[in-house]
Amino acid sequence: MNILFTSVGRRVELIRSYKEAARNIGVPVTIIGTDITNSAPALSFCDRSFLTSKVEDEGYIDEIIEICKNNSVKLVIPLREDGIYIFSENRDLFSDIGVKLFISSKEMIEICKDKSKTAMFFATCKLRYPTVTENAERYKGPFPCFIKKRNRDNDNIGYKVETKAELLAFADEMEDYIIRPFIEGIEYSVDVFCDFEGNPIYITPRERISVREKEVVKSRIVQDEKIITESKIIINRFKPVGPISIHLIRKEGTKEDYFIKIIPGYSSGVPHSIRAGADSSTAAIMMLLGKKMGYKEMAARDKIGYSRYEDSVCTYGNGIYHIDKLDMIFEHANGIKVVIFDLDNTLYRERDFIKSGCAAVAQQATMIFKEAVYTQVYEDLVYDTLEKKPAIMNLVKHFAAGLPQKRQFDLTQLFLNTYRNHDPKIGMTQDTKDVLDALKKRGISIGIVTDGRSEVQRKKLVKLGLMDDSRISEIVMTDELAGKNGNPAIFRKPNPLAFEILKLRFEVPYHCMIFVGANIQKDFETPQRLGMRCLHYNNLKENIFSKNAMDAILSIRV
Repeated sequence: MNILFTSVGRRVELIRSYKEAARNIGVPVTIIGTDITNSAPALSFCDRSFLTSKVEDEGYIDEIIEICKNNSVKLVIPLREDGIYIFSENRDLFSDIGVKLFISSKEMIEICKDKSKTAMFFATCKLRYPTVTENAERYKGPFPCFIKKRNRDNDNIGYKVETKAELLAFADEMEDYIIRPFIEGIEYSVDVFCDFEGNPIYITPRERISVREKEVVKSRIVQDEKIITESKIIINRFKPVGPISIHLIRKEGTKEDYFIKIIPGYSSGVPHSIRAGADSSTAAIMMLLGKKMGYKEMAARDKIGYSRYEDSVCTYGNGIYHIDKLDMIFEHANGIKVVIFDLDNTLYRERDFIKSGCAAVAQQATMIFKEAVYTQVYEDLVYDTLEKKPAIMNLVKHFAAGLPQKRQFDLTQLFLNTYRNHDPKIGMTQDTKDVLDALKKRGISIGIVTDGRSEVQRKKLVKLGLMDDSRISEIVMTDELAGKNGNPAIFRKPNPLAFEILKLRFEVPYHCMIFVGANIQKDFETPQRLGMRCLHYNNLKENIFSKNAMDAILSIRV
């Protein structure tokens, strides 16, 4: 399942929430991001990224459609508000290729875009809204008031003015504007998330405590029944698809709610609602899986507050370098104090592990099935694995198709355990050993980060002699970070925790570390983002990636 976010910019928290949701659900989801520049921080957190034209440029939609076609995209989530307007005008083009959009109807999007139409919409909902005036000469007060452009765009900054003269001066600088009274009170955002039919799943009011450059910095969940009831009136008429954000001000003194705008997509502060329990990222993935999601009343934890903070990611000058031999590490080792290796297909040939596991299963199969011939069973297992087919499932179906389902299941588990627990016939090449020796002699510390079932990875490390190897300073098996109760998949790359642990243990900055791995698809996202030097060991002849190989041989998620 592939999900495309457009104009990702700085929306790192939102991208992370979708990736975390996918891991928690246990379904493979590829997050694809686009932006106009590769310096957009959120691109570093996407599984795939593409640079595009600006949303207002001719041909932009064609570029997005091409990305959708080439990457089997199921859902597009625009994150820039002016982009949402453009997508709403072209929704049929996406529907024609089977791509869903988190975008409401074009009619409703137009209401969000035009502030006068927004005010009229609130009127039809019989909700209070500040009186809107479109002529500064005729505005009679009260003061202070706000003047803003009538149509929303990325430069849509409002100005608070104190006098008629000041208002007229601002009006002269704007061609099309609206004026509304300034309302003293508490401002709220209501994060709404609906299914594809416009039925609400989450309604989460947040008090906007601090805002910087139109983005919420601090907010607090306020499960106010009155705001939720009023929001339901809006939702019933609006019929949102996916996320919207409703903004209102509760007037000081009277406590009356005045609704001021609707953002037709994810607001900047929505990660606060997600963290508090209104997990729209999980709901979105479940919707794509075809599950009907009902309304989750007051799902977010009440009265909990969040503050956003700045962080840095490496976006320039840290490409992935390809090496054909491990000793090419030394061409990139100037100033390096630590080299971190991935295990599978980097320090040994994973093909050897696959073959030894298939041999163990084939030997056992010939003892159970009288008609089984070792050579043929072994070759079929290896072939199916290399072709990424469910090897053990095919084996059981071939020889035990007539047996009860319970017996077939038991046989599958038996072969599965044999594969996992067999004594692997693997070893390091002399060239690999020489590289480890040379690193040690240069005073460069060595660490290993490896994903996968810890009992399987530990057997590999023991067989390779790396568990007690004096050259290896640190080993992190990511599945062990889950402890007894955690989901191991959450702690595997690209989760940064293993690298953060090694940084603390070695007490060196990331720019003094090299990471060497073989899986270009998943190994390098985090070390590249952290600023480590990244070397892709391009040993194409032997490069079978661990997760794919294990999935194929076991035919279950491991």
